[in-house]
Amino acid sequence: MIKPRLYGKGSKESRKTAQTVLHHALLHTLELLHPFMPFLSEEIWQHLPHTGESIMIATWPAADAEQSDAESEALMEFLMEAIRGIRNMRGEMKIHPGKTVRCVAVAAPEESEVLQRHSSYIQLLADCELEIVGREGSKPKQALSTVARGTEIYLPLAGLVDLDKELARLEKEERSIDGVLQRVRKKLSNEDFLAKAPPEVVEKERKKEAELERAKDAVSRRLAALKL
Repeated sequence: MIKPRLYGKGSKESRKTAQTVLHHALLHTLELLHPFMPFLSEEIWQHLPHTGESIMIATWPAADAEQSDAESEALMEFLMEAIRGIRNMRGEMKIHPGKTVRCVAVAAPEESEVLQRHSSYIQLLADCELEIVGREGSKPKQALSTVARGTEIYLPLAGLVDLDKELARLEKEERSIDGVLQRVRKKLSNEDFLAKAPPEVVEKERKKEAELERAKDAVSRRLAALKL
């Protein structure tokens, strides 16, 4: 998020502020990390502006209540959730990391205002063009969706994938997963297997069942989005 400021895309003052905050965070993080990773933390610390001869005798960082900002923390959680959701949708559809996609955020007035102010971060880190509409706006069809703090974010799939081919591929994948899942469930419902198989083997099959269920749910969700 801070890279544009470091690379001089803002004012000199903004760049200096970003550098100062990064230095503060890294220096004190290294001091906290030192007891667990002494040599590496010392080496990096020595390359940073600092006072004293060694990180080993540096003052232990102290919490400053005045620097605590619950509102900023909540904002960051919201932005991170939105970025993570868009990235996950991109991953589900195997969209090339370098391809910019269009996303639509359906938000209440309060969230809409926050998104307008900070959309550049989402667009930068999720590689998207973000369109923000109110609750009365129409939701895109044939789109994946994610939710961040009550805001629905859609990834329209038209133009990104061949919808007919993707439907066929997902239906085939769903049938394949379902076939394996049924075999695992049949095994787990067999009393002889449960009684005679070692506990670790039974547990392995139960984990396999849970993984297959998650995979099937993800495929079914993508299918439902394409059929809307």
